[in-house]
Amino acid sequence: MTNFTYEVKFSAVLKYIEGNESFHALAKEIGTTKYTLRNWVYHYQHHGTQGLKKSYTSYSDIDSTCFN
Repeated sequence: MTNFTYEVKFSAVLKYIEGNESFHALAKEIGTTKYTLRNWVYHYQHHGTQGLKKSYTSYSDIDSTCFN
């Protein structure tokens, strides 16, 4: 899976929203699927620019000693 920068995502979303290109054409141009691009547009519409930025949440394994 390719990771895209915030700038690439934002540029693609704006091109779609402005009506310049279709999901299919944009996705092909940047090397992703139209479903991924649609997801970016959804996140942008519901969360603004924060929706396109990575969240750095990491989950650690549960310490098994706490269950003993």
